[in-house]
Amino acid sequence: MTAAARLDSGVPRLKENPGPFRRTALLGLAILLLVVAGCSRVTLGYNAADFLIERYADNYLALSSDQMSAWEPKLEAGLARHRRDELPYIAAFFDLGFKGARRGFDKTTVNCLLNEFEEVYRRNARLAAAVTAPLLTELSQRQIRGLAEKFRKEQAGDVKDDRKGKARRERKRAEHYIKSVESWVGPLSQAQRQIVGKVAASMPDAGPAWNAYKEGKRRALIRLLSQGASEARIRQFLTDWLADFRDLPPRLQEARIGMRKSIAALFLRLDPSFSPKQRSRFAGRLRDLRDDFLNLQKHPRMASRPCGRAAADARSTTLRPPTPPAAVHCPVRMGAVSPHGRRGDVLTAPPGR
Repeated sequence: MTAAARLDSGVPRLKENPGPFRRTALLGLAILLLVVAGCSRVTLGYNAADFLIERYADNYLALSSDQMSAWEPKLEAGLARHRRDELPYIAAFFDLGFKGARRGFDKTTVNCLLNEFEEVYRRNARLAAAVTAPLLTELSQRQIRGLAEKFRKEQAGDVKDDRKGKARRERKRAEHYIKSVESWVGPLSQAQRQIVGKVAASMPDAGPAWNAYKEGKRRALIRLLSQGASEARIRQFLTDWLADFRDLPPRLQEARIGMRKSIAALFLRLDPSFSPKQRSRFAGRLRDLRDDFLNLQKHPRMASRPCGRAAADARSTTLRPPTPPAAVHCPVRMGAVSPHGRRGDVLTAPPGR
């Protein structure tokens, strides 16, 4: 898993042990929303999702063969449901992004794109919670203690990072967003780098607050597991936490809103500066991702999502045949969408950070 979980230069990396809930529900979304480096093809990684998820779960939770065997049918059912029900929404999201990149982003288009991303995120997080809950409820007390210890070590690392100060966080954030944008459009000019740097500096500095909130939720999860909570209770807990943000503190609610405004500003300020080559590369990558998620469906379609005039020409579910998958020869390198994490990609920016 570790060797595969790398993105091309500038795009976030999935850490070897990022914690099952540091990104999103333990095993689902981190694999289901793939971005493949270089060739921009997701087919190979998506079709291997069951194997990759199983290996990750086994490595992280030290599962027994009986636990893995019991969980496999539920994982397969979840992946089948994802392919059937969720890929049309993901394809529609990338189609909307493609059309925006091709003709230029305005406020309506950007707002629509962010709305659609949040909807895709919520849907996938709910499904991931449903797939993860039955596995977690089968953990032994020894495995639960092991999970708690992993959480403790990761929290210590977060605290250590937070103590390095706001200035360092702002600098690292700017560096990350520059690299992330370049992964989509190619090298940025100095003026474009300054735009990204200024927008990144305006983003809410809520990292320590997010980490404290996450730690509280992790502790609550461990308590539930230790007390033998039912699958339904664990599923609801994960859904409330990771998909619906039901008890998010006011400061973090404000940070979510502020982050969304900053991401919108980044699109709107950068778009007029794109060269024809940059725009072509950006649109091409989004088009390829759309086509990949169409090709992965048995009956290719895009979900019909009313989203203002920016999506008016994307509402039809009658599609031209998607571009046939190319015979690509490139390493599969994957990245995860993050609900709160600092390393969310620009197009897959977390709804809360």
